[in-house]
Amino acid sequence: MSGLGQELFLWAATAWLHGLCLFALVWIVQALGLLKNPALAQTAWRAVVVAPLLSAAMQVFVLHGAPVRLTLPLTPPAHQPASIVEAAVAPSPVTTPVAAPAAASAPKLSELLLTRAVPAIGWAWVALAAVLALRMGAQQLSLIVYRRRLRPVADASTRGLAEALGRRAGVGRLRLLEDTALSSPIAIAPDAVVLPTWTHAALTDAQRSALLAHEVWHLKRRDPQLRTLFGAVVALSLAPHGLLVMRRLDDLAEEDCDAWAALQSGGGQPLAECLAACLERGVGGPIPSGVAAMARRPSPVVERVRRLLQEPTMKPQTRPFSHHALAAVLIGAAALAAPGLALSGAPAAPVDTPAAVAAQASADAATARADAAVA
Repeated sequence: MSGLGQELFLWAATAWLHGLCLFALVWIVQALGLLKNPALAQTAWRAVVVAPLLSAAMQVFVLHGAPVRLTLPLTPPAHQPASIVEAAVAPSPVTTPVAAPAAASAPKLSELLLTRAVPAIGWAWVALAAVLALRMGAQQLSLIVYRRRLRPVADASTRGLAEALGRRAGVGRLRLLEDTALSSPIAIAPDAVVLPTWTHAALTDAQRSALLAHEVWHLKRRDPQLRTLFGAVVALSLAPHGLLVMRRLDDLAEEDCDAWAALQSGGGQPLAECLAACLERGVGGPIPSGVAAMARRPSPVVERVRRLLQEPTMKPQTRPFSHHALAAVLIGAAALAAPGLALSGAPAAPVDTPAAVAAQASADAATARADAAVA
């Protein structure tokens, strides 16, 4: 089991390293202005989340190594064994055979790390994955309970708008619910849109249509499911940049949903007015986990309002599948070429220096004298 534990440790550590390398690569490409297309940017940032786990698994379990290896120095610095030193300076040869077993019986730090600490970290990583899986299951159960306590929207015109938008987006079944505690509408996988109660009286038909179009497109993109999945992967990889990547993915998803809603509404003004109404009622109120919310953080919402009002030609994210596949392949190849990790558990090879040769010769002579005395 310790061997598998070591491999699990290497998988986790290598995935962490690959994630940092990919994050730096995509961030530099974006800073150079080479990721202007939102669809390609979304593919790249999603790959930053998923590709490190896959490339690390390939290097550790399939290739059993990487083109460039970073070795973790678990072995203490090489030094002369105690038995050699004692044999060289011992006044009596009879004491030499007694010192060697005592030194050999002492456990080495590298052996303790390889057989206990490193496998323990690897299995702890597996335990973290199990906890995250249980958390996702509990989150889905809580959403089921939450949905069951909500009531359907009674307004027939609002339901008609939602059904028409669902048909345009290609969403089959659509459930329209309402919640008095929400400050912003949300989309719940796989087919539910939850509206705050205040939207019925505070919004016009055009504004309500834009709001519904935004949430319907979240369902079409499967944002609630993907956000939960990517959040779990980020937590599993222990990536220090994970929060930045998740925020970037959230912003790209909102930008795409805003564009589709503006396209269905004949412009961005109705949706901008909806966002302003959400701001008036306080963004960041009680929002269930595992959902896609139209207004989650204040600062990006302000930027989205500006974009909706100043860029009337917003378009949804479109890019041929071949472009996404090529981008994913290139990023995966970059991850596979990234450095891998290895453990240095074997003792260092002896260095034949003059001092070492003299010490060994003295030790041999002392051993010979001891053998003669015993005989």
